[in-house]
Amino acid sequence: MRKFAANIAFTGTKHIQNPLIITSDDGEILSVTEKKFDSQEIAGLEYYSGMIIPGLINAHTHIELSVPNHCYQAKGGILDFVQHVIRLRRNNAMPDEKSIAKTLRQMQFQGIRAFADIANSTISFPAKNANKQIASKSFFEFFPLSSEQADQQADVFMHCKTKFPEADIFPAFHSPYAISLAGLTVIQQHFEKTALSSVHFRESEFETTLHAENNPLNRFYRNMNPDFKPAFENPDFSNGQGKILENTQQLLLVHNIHITEQEILNLKKWSENQRVKLNFVLCPRSNDNIAGILPPLDLLMEHRLNICLGTDSLLSAPNLSIFDEMKFLQQKFPALRLQDMLKMASFNAANALGWSEDFGEIAVGKCPGLNLIEMKQLKRDVLHPEAQLKVLI
Repeated sequence: MRKFAANIAFTGTKHIQNPLIITSDDGEILSVTEKKFDSQEIAGLEYYSGMIIPGLINAHTHIELSVPNHCYQAKGGILDFVQHVIRLRRNNAMPDEKSIAKTLRQMQFQGIRAFADIANSTISFPAKNANKQIASKSFFEFFPLSSEQADQQADVFMHCKTKFPEADIFPAFHSPYAISLAGLTVIQQHFEKTALSSVHFRESEFETTLHAENNPLNRFYRNMNPDFKPAFENPDFSNGQGKILENTQQLLLVHNIHITEQEILNLKKWSENQRVKLNFVLCPRSNDNIAGILPPLDLLMEHRLNICLGTDSLLSAPNLSIFDEMKFLQQKFPALRLQDMLKMASFNAANALGWSEDFGEIAVGKCPGLNLIEMKQLKRDVLHPEAQLKVLI
């Protein structure tokens, strides 16, 4: 049994002054109380100056693309970044199992309790399954430019599920633009009954004009496959990917830097009609490095959407720290409250990924992990740029 106290705690949904948090040895929350007390009266108490928060959840990353020292920062747009990734793949610069295990340990030390990962192969699963301190769910990413590629990717998807039955693996579209019509007919069956799915959404301003012959995305993929025809030419989500994903329970829309208010309204209507819970995942440092554009956070918050935070990979972010992602957001959106960011990085993400019974909240019966925010000037709603994160559990 362990006993923690601090100046303040944020549970994932609310603040508690003078919290006393008691856990089992394996991290289960046994009690959470709010009261003034003399720390000397409680045997074995661990008292900290700062704010106790739940373990953080990274709602979008690519462990397979997390190659140290290759972070793209050119702000050249998504096509330039994709070519950067292709060059690294051709040069065999992708991480091996040993480096992936090291990346997971680093995430653990950065206060990450759980994460959602995009997978393209089996390479990351041994390390993810072996690390019992950090939970994961994997989205196998489909991006077939032809029916042949679709067959190959479907085979790898099924191989992952067969070889690693203990892993949570779900199908995901790469994006609206990197799926061919021929490929969609092959992979569509894998999306018809999935509980979770994910898609890079409105990461490019050209996603809504895929029907145009001079569309840069179309030109790029036709250079790879002259027969390429995009599966989702209609920019209306409900008449494109929405039809394939209408039986999904939880859908993660990632990036959203070019999303408009009308699209948000249309998505909310589709969500209500299909009873699919929508979640909007933001990766602001990645967006800034790739495109020099940030998502319209104020607009997304105004519509009371379930917003989560991700990092993307080490190819577009300096690290996989959600805490550093929060610092960046605070810098770019000074009026943003710390409690809102913390909720995005814990409670909201747990709900989006089906982890609400275990993670995301300091509440009795859960095992969320505990972190401590240390700041010289502790303010409950401002994240100081010099603030530090310490892992308690």
